[in-house]
Amino acid sequence: MKITLLTNGFYPFGMGGMQKHSYYLARYLAKKSVQVDVYYFKSRGSKEKDLEKFFAPEELKYLTFYELDFPSSVYFPGHYIFNSYRYSCNIYKKFKEHLADTDFVYVQGFSGWKLLNEKESGKKIPPVGINFHGLEMFQIPANTCTKLENNLFSYPTRSCLQKADIAFSLGGKLTGIIKSQVRGNTKIWETPIGIEEKWLRKEPSATKGVRKFIFIGRYERRKGIQELNKAITIVNKEYDFEFEFIGHIPSKNRLKLLNCHYHGPIYDEDKIIELTSDGDILVSPSYSEGMPTVILEAMSRRLAVIATDVGAVSELVSSETGWLIEPANLPQLEAALVKAINIPNAQLQQKKDSAFRLIEKKFTWSYVIDITLDRIKNHVNKAYANEQTMQK
Repeated sequence: MKITLLTNGFYPFGMGGMQKHSYYLARYLAKKSVQVDVYYFKSRGSKEKDLEKFFAPEELKYLTFYELDFPSSVYFPGHYIFNSYRYSCNIYKKFKEHLADTDFVYVQGFSGWKLLNEKESGKKIPPVGINFHGLEMFQIPANTCTKLENNLFSYPTRSCLQKADIAFSLGGKLTGIIKSQVRGNTKIWETPIGIEEKWLRKEPSATKGVRKFIFIGRYERRKGIQELNKAITIVNKEYDFEFEFIGHIPSKNRLKLLNCHYHGPIYDEDKIIELTSDGDILVSPSYSEGMPTVILEAMSRRLAVIATDVGAVSELVSSETGWLIEPANLPQLEAALVKAINIPNAQLQQKKDSAFRLIEKKFTWSYVIDITLDRIKNHVNKAYANEQTMQK
C-alpha cells in the first residue's frame, strides 16, 4: 500500500502540532511497512537538518520526501489563505505525476485544497482524507480580531471538508463541528493523536507538599494566558503554590511573583520530560484547541489537568483525570486552582494515576497508527471493490 501525505509543514522543520503529527504519522506508517510519499515545506528560518537523523534506516526504506516552497506575498487580510491555496497548487503540480500509484491521500489542513478542487471537478483521484485538527475557525473566538480571522478561514475550510471522502476528527466537540459543516457523502472518522511510549512514566509519582502547576504554550490570545494570570494573582493572595511556565511569553506579560517561574521555549523533549515529571497539575485554559499534545504528554508523566472543554479535550480530561471547566470562565478557573491546591494528596494521586492509565491504554502512537491504518485499508479495499463492480 502507498499513502501520500500532504502537509503544511513537517518536523523537524516546524514545531507546531500539525508538523509533529505529520512526522509521527509518516514514521509510524513506515514502521508498518507502508510506502509513504511526504510533500512538505521547510518553515522560514528553520535550520538545515538531515532527515536521516530523525528516522531509523528501516523506516527510510518506505519514505520518499518532496520538498516544495511555500509562496510569499505582500501582507493583506487573507494573505495566508491566498498563499495556502498557491502552495496547494504547487503540491498538486508535483503530485499529479504520482496519482496512479497512490492508494490513499492524507491531507493536513489546506495542503490538499487544489487536489480536492480537481477531485470535485471529476478528476480521477484516490480516496482523500483531510485533517484540520483543532478547527479553531469554528470555535469560540478570544476577541474581535480572532473572530474576523475565523470568518476568513471558515469558508475554504468548509469547502475542503465537503469535498473530501473522509474528515478526520480528534473527537469531543470537534465531531459535532465537522457534522455541522459537511454534506452526507463525507465520512467522519474519530482518530486521536498519539505520543511515543518513551513519555510513559511507569513508576508512580509522589504527591506531597506545595502544589506545582505547569503551563506549556506560546503567548497567544486563544491560549487564555490573560485569564490564567488573573486567576493566579487572585489565588496567590490566600494560597501557597508554585507555577512553572514553559514557552515564549514576553517579559511584559510575565507575573512578577516569586512563585512563578518562566523557562522560555524548550525544544529538548528530555528537558520537558524532566520539568513535567516534577509537576502536579497542567493548566490549559484555552479558548480553542484540537487535542493538545501538551495534555497528552503531561498526563503520560502522571500529571492531573485543569483544562477548558474545547475541541477534543473532553476525550482526555474529566473528573477522573482532573478538572474540566468552561472556556473564558475566570471564576471556574480560580475555583479549579483552589480545588487542586486543597485536594488531599491521596485523591490527587488517584487523578494523576488515572491520567497515566488513559494515555497508556488509548493514546500511544503504536495504538493510534493501528486504528488509522485499519480504517484506511478497509476504505481503500471497499473503494477498489466498488470500482471493479462498476467496470463490470
